[in-house]
Amino acid sequence: MFSVRAAIALPVLAITALTLSACVPTQEPSDRPTPSASTTRTPGAAPSSTPTPTPTPDGPIPYSVSCDELLSPDTLYGLDPNFSSLGPAEPAAGSLAATAVADGGTACRWIHETSSVTIDIAVAELTPDAAASRRASADASGTAVADFGDAGYFASDSGAQVFRGPYWITVSSSMFASAADAAPFVNAVTAGY
Repeated sequence: MFSVRAAIALPVLAITALTLSACVPTQEPSDRPTPSASTTRTPGAAPSSTPTPTPTPDGPIPYSVSCDELLSPDTLYGLDPNFSSLGPAEPAAGSLAATAVADGGTACRWIHETSSVTIDIAVAELTPDAAASRRASADASGTAVADFGDAGYFASDSGAQVFRGPYWITVSSSMFASAADAAPFVNAVTAGY
């Protein structure tokens, strides 16, 4: 027989079931996550990762070095005790050192106390394209110098240039009439590169 309790309980149960089903979120088939190609693996195969290439900078690469690191006071004294450091320099426009500074590098100047002749030494870290361009220019305007290494050049009007890895080192002075005059300074600086 049907009781009053059962008649009241059935609608209450139906309402409770409807209320609870409204609390459960539904998911459309298109909302379901699907495995992507990057997460799918073949059983037994090691995951592969493709390294993201490092972008090459378009502009100059900033390169800073102290003048004492570039050419230490002890090394300079060993070359000629009459030289002293003037520190960071603003090289003459159009000079190798000015170009190195424009390429993001550092330029330093030393002065000969007796003659007041100066030496400018600059170092820049170049992008591969800039290095190729600078080296082609050095090759066209200077003479290759074996004493400077496999990538060293000298021109009496501009000075010495040496390429070591990504670094471009320039050594210029009016006292350098030949590569032999510049060699002691060039070799002292490039020893650190």
